[in-house]
Amino acid sequence: MNELEKKALNEVLRTVRLINEKVAEIGELQSQQELAISYLRGIIDGSVSD
Repeated sequence: MNELEKKALNEVLRTVRLINEKVAEIGELQSQQELAISYLRGIIDGSVSD
């Protein structure tokens, strides 16, 4: 494998790593969003029953 191929492969691997990190961040944000929605629904449900 020549230097150009090594550099290209390293760039591909770096890009894949960055994408994986972003996917993990999106998953965490979705979890936080679901918690916030549940919390707000609880507040709404509580205010309706009052």
